[in-house]
Amino acid sequence: MEDTALPDPSNGTGTDGSQSDQQAIMMQQIEKMAEELAKLQKKEELREARRQNAKRVSQKEKRTPLMMKRKRSLRDQLKEKRKIRQVEALSLT
Repeated sequence: MEDTALPDPSNGTGTDGSQSDQQAIMMQQIEKMAEELAKLQKKEELREARRQNAKRVSQKEKRTPLMMKRKRSLRDQLKEKRKIRQVEALSLT
């Protein structure tokens, strides 16, 4: 007797078996790709954080002693103005 029946899905040659196998393989590939994408995104976030930190550090380094002196002198001027205003306010009362 010849075997003319539909292919057996359990051996991987049938439509049902091979389709589910292909779907399972594709799902695994998708999961791997998603994991790789997550790793790449994390790496990029770390790179960006390092860049921002480097910018902050370089900006701090740009503060020269002259700039710091100017800042101090401006602060001193503001303090002096406040004192003058306080004295004027006291003298008016």
